[in-house]
Amino acid sequence: MMKIGGIDKMIDLKQIAEYTQGGIVHGKEDIILENFSVVKRSTKLKNYFFIPITFQKKDREVYILDHVRNGCIGFMINRNSVHKQEIEEEAIQINPNICILEVESVNHALFRLGEIQRKKNFLK
Repeated sequence: MMKIGGIDKMIDLKQIAEYTQGGIVHGKEDIILENFSVVKRSTKLKNYFFIPITFQKKDREVYILDHVRNGCIGFMINRNSVHKQEIEEEAIQINPNICILEVESVNHALFRLGEIQRKKNFLK
């Protein structure tokens, strides 16, 4: 694992699942995730993990498949999402190696990730 300024730069899907109390629906648990995106538009990042937060009452989940088509290696999705099954099935068709992590709440999961990373790296 590489560190930049004392902060872990890389994390695997299994760690994210543990931190967020999520479940890995599809993909390899040991895949290393280096880049993350929460933006709705496509990004120039390579091998990134998409986190579709709800912002200003707009659910970014509608952009998941666009990100899968644009090369993201995985994404989070709310466990109670109305379109969860359809999104997951289509994402797997687009990329059979896609990593999918189901969580109770994407926004809360992102908060937990930030909280844990902060404790791990700044409150020593």
